[in-house]
Amino acid sequence: MNLLKQEIAQRGFGGDVKTHYNVVNSTISFWTGVNPESQFLEQDKIKYDGTLERIIDQKYFALFFTDYQQWYEYRRTGFLKLPKTSSMLNDGKLPRRLLYPAAVGNYNPKGYQQAIQQMGADDINTRVW
Repeated sequence: MNLLKQEIAQRGFGGDVKTHYNVVNSTISFWTGVNPESQFLEQDKIKYDGTLERIIDQKYFALFFTDYQQWYEYRRTGFLKLPKTSSMLNDGKLPRRLLYPAAVGNYNPKGYQQAIQQMGADDINTRVW
């Protein structure tokens, strides 16, 4: 919940971002039983720097093993900036959406065409919203 509160506060809709940010990071001790060093929240790559990107980076790590949640956050915000290599497909870009299954075009061609007209090409790089 504090991950959501951070973003809401960051966008100016109430609350103190830094307070929510520190609460999320302090839960490490609750879940792991390990009390992180007092300097943990002050590390350059951890410390809240006033940006939405830092919040989403931390959200990405928190949601890493939770189905597709971190991918949804990337699609919505464009963050986390992940490293790229020359061996990556799709020019090193993460897909923005999944393709419609072929059966949709076969069994509901009218609905499929309507969706394509409203949303754009049935392509993994077409933004969902």
